[in-house]
Amino acid sequence: MSYEYVTKFTSPNRTRGRGGRRISGIVIHWWGDPSRKPAFDTVVSWLCRPGGTSSAHYVAEAGRVACLVAASDTAWHCGHYPSNQATIGIECNPRMSQGDLETIAELIADIRKTYGYLPLSKHMDYQQTSCPGTYAGKIAWLDKRAEEIRAGGKTSSPAKPQPAGVVAVDGYWGAATTRALQKINQTPIDGIISSQEAANREFLPAATGGWEWTSNPVGSQLIIKMQKAFGTTADGIMGPGTVKAMQKYYGVTVDGYMGVETVKAMQTAINRQLGGN
Repeated sequence: MSYEYVTKFTSPNRTRGRGGRRISGIVIHWWGDPSRKPAFDTVVSWLCRPGGTSSAHYVAEAGRVACLVAASDTAWHCGHYPSNQATIGIECNPRMSQGDLETIAELIADIRKTYGYLPLSKHMDYQQTSCPGTYAGKIAWLDKRAEEIRAGGKTSSPAKPQPAGVVAVDGYWGAATTRALQKINQTPIDGIISSQEAANREFLPAATGGWEWTSNPVGSQLIIKMQKAFGTTADGIMGPGTVKAMQKYYGVTVDGYMGVETVKAMQTAINRQLGGN
């Protein structure tokens, strides 16, 4: 396996079991307009949000796969419930790089190793939608490549392995960034920012997967340590005051909103501290 397999995300947007149906296919999706460049962790978080109306079994991009719904359960992914019961849904990065294609093909091969040959179909085969966009023209390629891999063909390395501790400088604070910060600050490493004020979410647009939101927050041990480093009130809760202190600490625009610019500066500093650069 040449991709990182993330299994801790569990979407509540699913139906237990398969309603007596046998898994008979795989549906390919993409997660939206590629010009918007949505992040992997953002998509995972959205598909795992409580009260959502959609989900998928897997989210995949170059070198990384997240399992959101067990294959034994029904994900809400193709808009046609009997078809949902009989298929596995894969959400794919819309940039459709060669690395993305290789990882998706390897994932398909791994699924087929468990369930036997499952034909591929497109989301648009089940309802009126443009999904899976440009992947619609790659179904035959994915099918052939997956069978090559399943037959013992070599897998390529879709993403250059990064040094231990390095995080992607993508401007989004998800579970991987949290784990790196927990390592630096010597707090338990679980990728979770626990018990945060839901009302503060509007000030944290770059917060993605692994954040716990509540109306009765008690705060996070990691955030307390970071607040002490920033020189602000150490209550464990991220809000506009902490964001301003954070922005001042990292030397970026101070506006109280934790956006991409702020998080990129933090991720760059993380990589320096962990020896990634």
